[in-house]
Amino acid sequence: MFSSIGITEILIILSVALIIFGGRKIPQLARDLGGGIREFKRSLTNAREDINLEYNENSLNDGGSIASPIKKRKSVKTPKKAQKNKKSS
Repeated sequence: MFSSIGITEILIILSVALIIFGGRKIPQLARDLGGGIREFKRSLTNAREDINLEYNENSLNDGGSIASPIKKRKSVKTPKKAQKNKKSS
């Protein structure tokens, strides 16, 4: 993740943050940032679950499971060489 940023650059960024925000505010900023990331992940999970639920409801209303379109599809014929290899094994 930080392969293009060296240790020196990270230390400079942290020093500037310490000067701008002060030592007392940095832990609070880190907690707020962590809470924001947590809330984003929770929202993403909820959206993913809603999409999956909606997809499953629609596929069941269409008359079957997700595999039903696959079952309706005609089988594909294999080339003769592939059939000969199957028989010999």
